Amino acid sequence: MQTEKQRLRAHYLEIRTGIPPEEYAVKSAAIRERILSWDLLQTIQTVHLYLAIRERNEVDTHPLIPEFLSRGLQVAVPVIQPGHQLKHVTINPNTIFREGRWSVMEPANGTEITPDALDLILVPMVAGDAAKQRIGYGKGFYDRFLEQTQAVKAGLLFESTRFSGYFPSEPHDHPLDVLITEKARY
Repeated sequence: MQTEKQRLRAHYLEIRTGIPPEEYAVKSAAIRERILSWDLLQTIQTVHLYLAIRERNEVDTHPLIPEFLSRGLQVAVPVIQPGHQLKHVTINPNTIFREGRWSVMEPANGTEITPDALDLILVPMVAGDAAKQRIGYGKGFYDRFLEQTQAVKAGLLFESTRFSGYFPSEPHDHPLDVLITEKARY
C-alpha cells in the first residue's frame, strides 16, 4: 500500500514534470533572481548548491555557480556516497564535472568540506508545505545531511509544488528555514 507521502511525492512530481520547457526556464530564472537579490548573500562565505537534474525539472541551479563565484563565495556541491550519505566538495571555474549516480553531475576534483563549514544550503525538493517541510525523493540524503549543520536551509521549488496545508512528517524530517519560489521567499 502506498503511504500518503509516496502519493504526495508522485502527485507533485507529475505537476513538476508537466511544466513546459519555456515556463520551466522562466520560473527557474525568477527563482535564481530571488536568490541573487537576497541580502543574506552579503553576509555569508560558503554556499552548498545542488546541481539540478534538468530532465526531472528540478529548479535549475547551474547558472548560480558563476554568479556565486564572481561574488567571492565559496561553492560546494554534493557527491553521493554509499549509505545514502553526501560528501561536500568545493568547486571553481575550472572544475570538471562527470555524471554520477542517478544522473547527478558531480565534480571530478575539488576539496571536501564539512557540513559545519556551510553558511547556506540550497536544498532540492519535490514539494514543500506551510511548515516548510519538504518532500524529497525518499532516499533521505538531505535529511541526514541537514541534521549535521546549523546553516540556513533554503528549499527551491515552483509555486505549483508548494502546498498551503501540512504534509505528514516523520521524526527524521527537518523543516527548512525558507522556501523560495518564482513568486516569493516564504
